[in-house]
Amino acid sequence: MRHKKDRISSTSAATHTITTQPGSVAAGQIQAAQRDAALSLKHEVNFHDILKDGSPGPEMVVIPPGTFLMGSPDAEHERAEDEHQHAITIGHPFAMGRYAVTFAEYDAFCDATGQKKPLDMGWGREQHPVINVTWNDALDYCEWLYIQTGHSYWLPTEAEWEYCCRAGTTTPFYFGSSLSPTQAHYEDDHISKTQAVGNLPPNALGLYEMHGNVWEWTCSEYEKDYRGAETECSQSKYDLGLRVYRGGSWLNKPTWLRSAARSHRNPGHRHHNLGFRLTMMF
Repeated sequence: MRHKKDRISSTSAATHTITTQPGSVAAGQIQAAQRDAALSLKHEVNFHDILKDGSPGPEMVVIPPGTFLMGSPDAEHERAEDEHQHAITIGHPFAMGRYAVTFAEYDAFCDATGQKKPLDMGWGREQHPVINVTWNDALDYCEWLYIQTGHSYWLPTEAEWEYCCRAGTTTPFYFGSSLSPTQAHYEDDHISKTQAVGNLPPNALGLYEMHGNVWEWTCSEYEKDYRGAETECSQSKYDLGLRVYRGGSWLNKPTWLRSAARSHRNPGHRHHNLGFRLTMMF
């Protein structure tokens, strides 16, 4: 099992609309940095590993290093007390799953290992995001991918997740201050189930459905006051500390889909609005 420690250094510092301080990094700057990072690693911006049976692994996107403000400003409407804004530096490139892990991908793992397949609630499998998976289930899948590919997959730290979600933006959503059902899948669009991945617009990094559809587990333990756990992964799946998940879901109001919004549960929790997304270190 791979443990991601010391990966990030931190320093102090209808349409639903949420007000906040303005400003964002241009998408072109993000994409240029992404191309530079991919070239330095001799990777395409988007790539996938090949599994032992010759099938493709999850599609990954190269993420460039950078510094961002994690959390929400005091002026952001509907913010929570545990969203203290502070500067985080991502000091190295890595890769993030282009989509949440799908049932097709997770079912292949279950078929290969004999693990029980999670329920899909009758909403569909294949390209729908996998749901009803615990934090421990997600780690088991990561370990299987390592055996299949020789590359270390993991869940993102909480800081990595927000960095990737924001993609250079400082607004409540990576679309800006407003959110509509054409941009994200949430409770207000009256579709009470998951949707297949890749059907809504991506952010500037080319990542899909970071807002809504399903919550996504991170590898970080929950700390209300951001004392550093947001930059680290829990060391063991047998540690019973609370784990953070991010992004909101089809079951939530838009306030829970904000880039800074946080929630947490124990690692054995499973729910029909909770899935996960992968990271990979180079």
